[in-house]
Amino acid sequence: NALSPKSCFWLGSTLKTNPNLATIDISRCNLDNDCLYMFVEGTNFTDEKLNKEQFNLERLNLKDNTHINGRTKNNLEHPLSLILEKFKLKWINLTNAKISGEGTLKLAEKMDELLDKNKLFLENLVLICNEFKNEECLSKLGQIILKENCPLKNIILSKNLITTPTMSNPPINHYKNFMENVGKSKIKELFLISCEIGSNKDDIDILYNMLKTNTSLISIRLFGNKINNMESFTKILEIFSEYNKPLENSTLKSLDLSKNSCDIKVSTEFLNLIEKLKLEYLDINQNNMDKNDKKTFRKKTND
Repeated sequence: NALSPKSCFWLGSTLKTNPNLATIDISRCNLDNDCLYMFVEGTNFTDEKLNKEQFNLERLNLKDNTHINGRTKNNLEHPLSLILEKFKLKWINLTNAKISGEGTLKLAEKMDELLDKNKLFLENLVLICNEFKNEECLSKLGQIILKENCPLKNIILSKNLITTPTMSNPPINHYKNFMENVGKSKIKELFLISCEIGSNKDDIDILYNMLKTNTSLISIRLFGNKINNMESFTKILEIFSEYNKPLENSTLKSLDLSKNSCDIKVSTEFLNLIEKLKLEYLDINQNNMDKNDKKTFRKKTND
């Protein structure tokens, strides 16, 4: 169902009479930037003193509103920036909002500004399928998560081609910058599903170095990337072997490497490696494994 800018104004105004409303789901409502501007406008009181009143909105679902973009209007801040400033959001879902690298950068810059004022409360950031690549927004997100007071725990960047270079002079690998900072951050969950990781020669080394240095991640999902050779595959798994003493402090419990088009060879060495993993959950389904190897693997892992 589509919501007009006027409808969004009235939706925002309902928060003035119901400030304890914690969740709003306006996914798939054909919203654009004007709708979001009007939503924020609807929450404003005519009495400026009342505008300091705190709302308790914590969760905002904007999924599948594909007309939100990175542009602004009449020298105003981006509407997502205004929303972050207005509410103490802990979770925002921008899946398929198409805000692009431009919009993601503006959002990250506002997050950074609010962090400096100790007014950022966001714990979960969902940016699936927003059409950004290896762009400056990644470096900015990486800088934010390194700050001591950053509340972010979960970042979902799936279905953005984050390793694909963009035209910049000089060229900057923002994906590398981001992953290096993840390695030193307190992030708990990172979702990088279908991000083309492995399509460039340095991608796996960058991922490897992040995993090797991080001591806070509990779960990472790498489903549907291009980690498609046994050397890269086993290199990542070996990080979490019980014989890897440098990673005694690793907190990772869940690793998803499914659907990476890897030709997995179930050798004795590979089975021994699987046995020695310190993970609680490993998914390597939907890779390429012949019938006999699959049977051997299942028997060994079930035992």
